[in-house]
This record gives sequence, structure tokens and C-alpha cells, in this order.
Amino acid sequence: MYNFQLDEYVDSLNEDYELIMNEYSGTELFSEVIHALNWLFPDWRMNKELGGSSPEFVLTIIHDVEDCYEESLQIEWLSLLYDEILELYPKTKLFHKDSFEQQISNEIFNLSEDEFCDYFGKDESEMTSDEIDIALASYEEDRLSLSPFSFS
Repeated sequence: MYNFQLDEYVDSLNEDYELIMNEYSGTELFSEVIHALNWLFPDWRMNKELGGSSPEFVLTIIHDVEDCYEESLQIEWLSLLYDEILELYPKTKLFHKDSFEQQISNEIFNLSEDEFCDYFGKDESEMTSDEIDIALASYEEDRLSLSPFSFS
């Protein structure tokens, strides 16, 4: 089962990341957004939070506050920035959770027999359904602690 929709979404996230790093990295605007995210949600880049959705989130925040950044006093802009992050973060996290679970399912489904055996230590046919459930939960747990993108 090949999920074209998920692949297109992942490709768009990579495009968002490249745009952010090429157009905004090193700017005060970028630094303030990343600082705010690090302060409010220290694990925001990990898969257990925004993970793979973090480029889209950062770009959305930048676009939402960019005009105000150029036209307002810094205190007004910072207030808008923090309000925007606090409003959008829970929605994005929920969306990421759903897409991450789909991604994990696709990854596991697409493992070859050798990859499955290498990762889990046994062939799937040698495992009970309880062992498979435990192994899959362990796989997902390992992936939750990863940060797919770096914004430094």
C-alpha cells in the first residue's frame, strides 16, 4: 500500500523547511519565532509534539506575524507572536499526531521481511499477536523521540 497523499505532504514539508532556512534563517523574525517555540514548548520539534509538521507550523507563524513585525512596536509584535503560537499549536499538534500515526503505519507496512527481522529480532511469522503489538508500540515510541528537522 503506497500512500501518495502522505508522500506529497512530506515533500511539501521539506519545501517549507528549505524555504524557511533559505529565506528566514538568520533573521530576527526567525530567531524570535524559534525562541518563542523553544520557550513555550521545549520539545516542539520532536515527533511527540509537532515533529514533521514543524516546518509548516513555523512558516505559518512567520507569515501570520510578518506584516505586524514590520509595522508594530516590538512589544505589540511579541504579544501577537505568542498569541498566534498558543492558538495554533494545539491544532497543529493534533493534526501531526494523526499524520504521524499514518506515517508509522505506512513505514511498518512497507518493511521488507529482512528489515522487520533486523529491527524486531524475529520474523513476523514467528511472533505472537501480543509480541507484534509490543514490537510495534516500541517502534512508534522510538520514533516519537526523534526531531526530523533542525532549525538552528
